[in-house]
Parts: sequence; C-alpha cells; structure tokens
Amino acid sequence: MNQIKWSNGIKPTKSNKSDKQLYIADNDDEINHEINHEINHEINQEINQEINNFSSNKREFVNDKINQRELIQNTCKNPFFESQDYIQHLSNQDEFLRPQKTN
Repeated sequence: MNQIKWSNGIKPTKSNKSDKQLYIADNDDEINHEINHEINHEINQEINQEINNFSSNKREFVNDKINQRELIQNTCKNPFFESQDYIQHLSNQDEFLRPQKTN
C-alpha cells in the first residue's frame, strides 16, 4: 500500500514532557486566539441566519406554489350533471323519463 507523507525532508523529533512550556502560547497569542474565536462565532451566526432565511424562503415559495394550484374535487362526479343545475335535472326527469298518459 502506498502512503503519501507531507514533509520537507527533515526527520521529526520527539518532544519531551519538560518542553511543554516552550509550546504554550504567550498572552498575545491567546488574545489573538480569542479575537479569532469571536470573529468565527459571528461568521457562523451569520451563516446560520442565511441558512434559516433560505429555508424559510424555500418554505414560503413552496407554500405559494401549492396555493396557486387549481382545486379539484376529491369525489366521483356524475358527468351528466356538469352543465345544468339540480332543478333543471328534475324537470328533465319529469318531462322525458317518467311515463306519460298516452290515451
């Protein structure tokens, strides 16, 4: 298995436990770290606000799109009743479908 190693050709040396004080950051570095942390926190808040705005805008967009749809009937509809109202159908029934006296 091939491995890639990032180095400048110098062999790494193991640090001692007593060298810990050399690696502790100075107060200036700590202040810079705090400032960077605050800036990163503000940037993360702005990004989260943008994400929330995008999701709410997307939600509003989809809601508007659904509201623009044409309403349809959920039940079966008699195709013969589409053009006329119920009273007209009753009069047609009386006139044409009920037997009349032929004497």
